[in-house]
Amino acid sequence: MSTRQRADDYHEWRRGAEAAADRSRAEAWRSDPSSPVYDAALLNQHTEELKRLREQGTAPALVPALQEALYRHLGDLADPRLYAVTPLGTKHVVEAFYAEALACIESHPRPNMRVASVGRGHAAVRG
Repeated sequence: MSTRQRADDYHEWRRGAEAAADRSRAEAWRSDPSSPVYDAALLNQHTEELKRLREQGTAPALVPALQEALYRHLGDLADPRLYAVTPLGTKHVVEAFYAEALACIESHPRPNMRVASVGRGHAAVRG
């Protein structure tokens, strides 16, 4: 099945896309971290730093590191050249960065908040 043909479900589409990716050597491209679009070494460094901070549970250090990494790579990783080679995704190093950034966001503590009356107004307090 060509990836341009209509598939009946996601699994059928995915099998066709994988076959097309193998034929076009897209997987080799995805596995090669080098790119003129972004700094692969810096992206790997940020990914590892975010992972280390997340695993240590150091939210006060994680938040600014995550902000810096997302800000630094925002323009580079939005480049359409990273998404035009194969329908299966982009470079594995980019996907690893996205996965770690998402893991950091999901691990960020969300304090339980409740609303308490304070005089005439309301205030959020930890509960």
